[in-house]
Amino acid sequence: MHTAILLVTDIYDDESPVDRYIHHFSEQFTNLGYRVLLAYGDKSDSAPDSPVIQEWVLPFLAEPGRTPASPDLLEMAAQAAALAPRLILHHTVCDPTVVRTLGQALPGVPRVWFAHPAGLEALGSRDGSSLGEREVPLPPHWPDFLATLGGFHSVVAEGEEWARVLRSHLPPDSPPVTVLPPSDPPEIIGQAPASPHCVLFVGDMVRDKGLAELIQAMSGTGWEGERSLQAAGPAPDPDYLAHCEQLVLQAREKGEAFRATFHPDPDPACLRRLYVEAAVLAVPSMRPEPVPPEILEAMTHGLPVVASDVGGVDLLVREGETGHRVEPGNVAALAEKLSWLLADEGRRRHMGKAAREFAAWSFGAREHVIALNQVFEGLIYPESAAGFVAPPHQEVEPLNGIIPGIQGRPVRPRAG
Repeated sequence: MHTAILLVTDIYDDESPVDRYIHHFSEQFTNLGYRVLLAYGDKSDSAPDSPVIQEWVLPFLAEPGRTPASPDLLEMAAQAAALAPRLILHHTVCDPTVVRTLGQALPGVPRVWFAHPAGLEALGSRDGSSLGEREVPLPPHWPDFLATLGGFHSVVAEGEEWARVLRSHLPPDSPPVTVLPPSDPPEIIGQAPASPHCVLFVGDMVRDKGLAELIQAMSGTGWEGERSLQAAGPAPDPDYLAHCEQLVLQAREKGEAFRATFHPDPDPACLRRLYVEAAVLAVPSMRPEPVPPEILEAMTHGLPVVASDVGGVDLLVREGETGHRVEPGNVAALAEKLSWLLADEGRRRHMGKAAREFAAWSFGAREHVIALNQVFEGLIYPESAAGFVAPPHQEVEPLNGIIPGIQGRPVRPRAG
């Protein structure tokens, strides 16, 4: 029996922390075997596609103070219930009318409200001060909204501070607040590179790691302006290192605005500094790499990656999203992708942001996903939650949007 999660939010874009959360939530819980459905009030052009099987656009969700069209909500709820015999309703919205209408439309369906840290920050910033341990004033509509939580099966909050605020205002009949681990690690200091034209290489300085090819790519013609290479890692072959140094010297003698610094056997402090200062990581390996650890490290620092398409690189480097993949040994393609990123700060930052979020959600947010999944399992099978495993995902035929005024759109899960 399949389980679907219906996510209801207001605006879906790539700027709001809540909505970035929804995008990554959709990916993670699809991977766990759930069918994910999404309803929102508006969607920006820059919002990433999510692997949901159905989405609905309900414009009133994005307009605070407007009375929602109950027939539209009721019809959307009926369509959602038809897509899976078992449904969980997962809110981030806090409009009491929407909450009550959905509760009436889906009687008996487990309901979870998620309190994201961004909401806590919004409350704290209303009078320009931080929260600390003080009493938090709530927006005018919140008492009415919080009164609706008595009908929910679970309230989850990311972080103890949010949980404290909720506990101080929730009515007595509300469910207990479950505290989740962070879904997004703190911003890394120094994400803006000290050198916006610096490429970083981390790994053994040996022939099949492609360092010489990287130097050739960065020292050839077709580049504009200065660029630099920082190469860090063990150098077991002195002759090969000398060859790489000679390639740099030859480029300088030709008048190329290229320089390189080599760091054989760097200590951890040196590596941390290089990751912070770099603009792009290059992994020009000629040999299969299962999952290169330097890629994951660079992504957590917000760096886009240009790497040879070998081994498990494609698991981390999503083409055009978190970086670029090139054919091993193709110096021209390596030079093209690196020069694009170094010349385009906007593209570089966009990919770096996507890389960091991908790393955080794929590897850094495991505890958050596991804890939230345990909440869902407890709602589905309260008598045996610990032993429940979500069924494998199977594609179903989504419904066409048939509600007047609602743009219902079936969305296929992303291939691969």
